[in-house]
Amino acid sequence: MLNLISGISGKKLDEVKKVFRDVYEYYRVDNSPEVMPYALDMIKGLVEEGIPVVAVSGSAREIVLHQLEQAGFLDYIKPENIISQRDISIALERSIDRADVIECLRKQFPNRTFLYFDDWIKGVDKIVKSDCIMFGLPQGEYDSGAWLQNRKFQIAAGANYILKSWADYKDIVNLAADTKREELSVAGDSLEAVVEDILSQSEQAAISTEPGLVSRFTSSN
Repeated sequence: MLNLISGISGKKLDEVKKVFRDVYEYYRVDNSPEVMPYALDMIKGLVEEGIPVVAVSGSAREIVLHQLEQAGFLDYIKPENIISQRDISIALERSIDRADVIECLRKQFPNRTFLYFDDWIKGVDKIVKSDCIMFGLPQGEYDSGAWLQNRKFQIAAGANYILKSWADYKDIVNLAADTKREELSVAGDSLEAVVEDILSQSEQAAISTEPGLVSRFTSSN
């Protein structure tokens, strides 16, 4: 696409890339997206009940960390529990998806019930098959045409429950309050364990010997 824009505009490819980088920085770094109402309340409620929270994103980790910090989420989610599919895919030189990450997390935390929240359907079928309980949050305004259509997509993909919005968080937190806290403790570094597990499965064994690979992902800077 960048080559096409370069050809049409007559601008050098490097100039086009710079414009896209500047726009990306403006919208993803300098101007963090607005937080969905009640999303932070839910995370806070779960953490206060002793429920470990891991965030998985397809964006660059440094951007995700910045946005979560700006919105107050890092007060409740440990930086080492922020996982970027994009960064791991770049290091491995192959694409991974959220289902791969969830599978690794399940190995790190066996005998625990996983609650998975998503607003779309990519990889949901594999995630549900891994015995995660899927909560769908359809995109769009509640009860609108877009919301109803996306609700159908999520149900078809295998979502176990559909939430009207993050405002339903109190029901989730109340369920968490009924569980035994001593069974919910988390030990270790989620991100490091995911990277190491994916590396162990990789056919590119040489990558596993690269110095500092895991530390690059666990740094919060």
